[in-house]
Amino acid sequence: MNNFTFETTQVKQMLSKSILALALLSSSITFAQQVESPLKSMKGEEIISKRDLFANHYLNENGTFSAAIGTSPINYRKDGSFHPINTSIKNSNNTNYPYANTENLMESHFGATSAHGIQNKIEGKTVSEFLNTKMHWEVNGQLTATVDQSNSTIVVNNNKASYNNIFGEIDAEFKITNGKRKLNFIIPSQNAIANAPVGADYLVFSEEILLPETWKHISTEKGIYIFDEKNNAVLLYESPYSVDGGKRKLREKNTFIDVFASGNRLTILTKVKTSWLLSQARTFPILVDPTVTTYPDEVEMHTGCVYSSDGYKVDSFISFGRDEDFLGQEDFLRGWARFNTTSIPDDATIDAGTTIHFYIEDGSPDYSPANGHSMVISQIPSTINPVTANGTTLYNTINQNGYSPVITAPLNTIGWKNHTITANQIAIDIQNQLAQNYFSVGFMPQGDFFEGEYLIASGWDTDEKPYLVINYTESTMSVGDASKGIGLYPNPVQSELFVKSDYNVESIEVISMLGQSVAKSNGTNSIVVSSLANGIYAVQITLDNGSVVNQKFVKN
Repeated sequence: MNNFTFETTQVKQMLSKSILALALLSSSITFAQQVESPLKSMKGEEIISKRDLFANHYLNENGTFSAAIGTSPINYRKDGSFHPINTSIKNSNNTNYPYANTENLMESHFGATSAHGIQNKIEGKTVSEFLNTKMHWEVNGQLTATVDQSNSTIVVNNNKASYNNIFGEIDAEFKITNGKRKLNFIIPSQNAIANAPVGADYLVFSEEILLPETWKHISTEKGIYIFDEKNNAVLLYESPYSVDGGKRKLREKNTFIDVFASGNRLTILTKVKTSWLLSQARTFPILVDPTVTTYPDEVEMHTGCVYSSDGYKVDSFISFGRDEDFLGQEDFLRGWARFNTTSIPDDATIDAGTTIHFYIEDGSPDYSPANGHSMVISQIPSTINPVTANGTTLYNTINQNGYSPVITAPLNTIGWKNHTITANQIAIDIQNQLAQNYFSVGFMPQGDFFEGEYLIASGWDTDEKPYLVINYTESTMSVGDASKGIGLYPNPVQSELFVKSDYNVESIEVISMLGQSVAKSNGTNSIVVSSLANGIYAVQITLDNGSVVNQKFVKN
């Protein structure tokens, strides 16, 4: 048994390494009674006007506030205000598209049959996808043995929409989450792909996507970004992966994405390696998962984990402990989560008792206090952005000496966990970073670990994303009475920013992050900001009752 807190310079670079297997459909640890979502457990009256994409705010009996902040959006914008995201797919009054998810960052309208495809409504524009869907095999760079889709009838269950037997025995299943829609092509057995030609390199699923004429695309390592006419990234067709028997190996590259354009019509190919797919080691069903994310610049990669050996970063899942070793060399994992604190005024006072909520979804039953295991939450300094930081730098930044108390309660059961940090230091650290609008934490395991002793917490792209609950008191120079309903919309804003208040607005002044006054209006509840550069701004609002309100907004 080896101690976890060692110097990473003692570990030699590895040419290859073992992989952390994530059990997505089955689990090796014990199920426990499910705890309610953190939002359902919040006390106090929610202040609707304080909502933004990531946070809800609650007024406590003593006049202080609690902000519940998710690592990805929990609300969506509509008609200048924010509403809770609902991932359910419901009946709609449209013959061709009878089911839709409309309470999300984008609207997804599903065709009555697979031939109708799917219509996405975003920023008043329509993106049509899943058109002319086909299955092929690729041999020496050429597509062959093409199978046209069957015109399958839609089947809906809560947040899932399925077109069954679309390619013989293969189903297509869509799943709605917050700001994200996953598509799984489900291959149930070896028999479903028995027609593979000799020498095939890939199994290929293709679909056509029709963009608004003024929109464009760019291919990157992360996938295919879609930009609107203002050059905002509004969609990301993520680089896909395939799952063997419901288990994803994080460093396994078995699936790829290609795109071909003809005007504003894109053809996207999802390609699965035949050598992986047809291996005798495969366990069915196999899930091939291309995914689309809405407003990727705002939501993606706010959680993840990093390996000790070479700083390899895994986005989404938060894993901590010790992975399987390679050639006798130890390999450890530390996790991170990043929270958007824009909705908390910069001049607020952060109170004691910050709580982090996270959902354990899988891992080793041997990760246990009985085996000397614990975990501490640590600060990731404001100088390190975990989303963009070098992996080795990030790993070493997640400090083993975190906030007290250390988590010694058992974590090796599936379900929601919560941990309140009583150390005064976290309140100081959050307050010092309010102007930067983000606060990041690390998940740092403690103790001695055998290989394979790790836990997995759900990440930003799941319904069970982590939450940070921050208690704060507003400055007397900020909003004196939250029940007066003072707020800004839309936020982010492109052209004109509006102030919502029960009082008349005497003046609005916009201040840059450098402290410079860059725009001002008098006697109106709005201000034009279209000429400002994209970024974060402070706004000072003077009301006719003498109050001065300080808030922030994002210009894009």
